[in-house]
Order: sequence, then C-alpha cells, then structure tokens
Amino acid sequence: MRLLLRVIFSFGLGITCCERLAAQSSSPLDSLLHIVQADSHDSATADALYELAIEFLATDLAQADSFADLSLTLSREIRYGIGEAKALGAKAYAQQDGGNYLKALESYEASKQVSLRIRDSIGIQQMEQNIGTVHAQMGNYPLGT
Repeated sequence: MRLLLRVIFSFGLGITCCERLAAQSSSPLDSLLHIVQADSHDSATADALYELAIEFLATDLAQADSFADLSLTLSREIRYGIGEAKALGAKAYAQQDGGNYLKALESYEASKQVSLRIRDSIGIQQMEQNIGTVHAQMGNYPLGT
C-alpha cells in the first residue's frame, strides 16, 4: 500500500512539475512573440525574430527557417549587421539539421562574410567552426579541421 501511494504521489508530483515547466517555457516564447507583434522595425525585433528561429530549431525546421528569413530581411532593411550575420547563421542551422549541407555551407559562409565586414571576430570564429562541422558531417574530413 505504501509503495502504491509513493508511486501515485511521485506520478502526481511529476505531472505538476511538468505543467509548471511547460508554463514557464512558454513565457519566453510569448515575450518574443509580443515583441514581434509590436511591428517595430528595429534591432530588438530582428533579435526577437532570430531568437524565435532558434527556439523552433528543435521542433519545426520550416518555422525556424521562416523566422530566420524574417530576421534576415529586417536586419538588412535596417542595416543591422550583427542581426544579418545571426539570421544567416540560424538559416544555416536549420539547413544543416535538415540535412541540406551544401545550403548550410553557403549560409555559414555568407554569415562569416558579414561578420568579417562588421569585424565581429567571435562571429567569424563561430562560423568557421560550423563550416568545419558541416564538412566533417559530409565526410570531407580534411576540410573539417
């Protein structure tokens, strides 16, 4: 009987924790959507669109790519270089996760070029690393180093 009560209590506690976690995890998403729905054409909106793209990478690659495209378009429109580089990186992540390695390489390279233009040394290094990872995934090990 005690074992049964422990199992029931543990199960109920697990469900309660999951419900709280789900409620908490939707909060950042809701905040990002609120920023985007404000319809501002600024770097905060471009960043929110990028963050939405990153959020959807694990669950919906097409949605992630759509948000990355929106972030890219807005970043270019407002001449926000770091946003452009990040959006291109997000597109590349979605392409890489979807198995489209050649497109991912193009997007990572484009992101690296923007990072070079704006002198973002961290962005350059990250894109170089990502390019190497894609080459390794494709079996091009000499290029992956």
